[in-house]
Amino acid sequence: MGVETIADFYAVHFKTAIAESRNSALLSVGAGDCSVEIAVAKRLRELGVNDFTLTCLEVSPHLLERAEAAVAQDGLRGVVVPTRVDINRWRPSHQVAGVMANHSLHHFVELEQIFEGIKQCMADEAGVFVTNDRIDRNGHMRWPEALEIVESIWGFMPYKYKHNRQLERIEKTFVNWDCSNEGFEGGQGTRHSPLAEQDVRLRVVLGFWRDRGCLCRSRIRTQSRPGLGKRPIVCGFLAVIE
Repeated sequence: MGVETIADFYAVHFKTAIAESRNSALLSVGAGDCSVEIAVAKRLRELGVNDFTLTCLEVSPHLLERAEAAVAQDGLRGVVVPTRVDINRWRPSHQVAGVMANHSLHHFVELEQIFEGIKQCMADEAGVFVTNDRIDRNGHMRWPEALEIVESIWGFMPYKYKHNRQLERIEKTFVNWDCSNEGFEGGQGTRHSPLAEQDVRLRVVLGFWRDRGCLCRSRIRTQSRPGLGKRPIVCGFLAVIE
């Protein structure tokens, strides 16, 4: 791939898409505070791409406020454009060279509608969709076969390693918590990848895995890059195997 960072991952493919489609508009869905999008914009400039706009769709006014401040601080007003939109009701208004979704797909409710909108707004065959996300059981829960192993390890693990640092408590038994009980956290962990792979043309697939997982309150991750629609698309799914 020739990339070292997530910003590189997006920027390299956006640079190619802008050149091939002759369209300088880019879009981010579920942009949060736009920290990644700002890094992507900076990297694009380093790669010699200066004429572009990256519209960032986000529903949270608090995150958008932080995004506006960060964009202004980095001198990127008019380049990175935070925009308040409920992505579940979003309809594309113009064509773009590329779309990015950074760790946001697993939260979206109306995935079929969102993917259809992404396909519609990409400029032409040169348009590219790039995503960095996770694939796991809905709510970030462990799968039954993995849960059996985790629970067996939990049984003999010293108590000092059972300390939940977020809740400040000792968990004598492993809690297979469903994060989707509140809000949209991880509610679509199992659905976004199969939907993205419908009617696809793969450009590249790459994976990595690590096994620390819940034992250190991080995640067991795998990365793959499927496609979306008939256009080439690059996905960097940080897929959680739990």
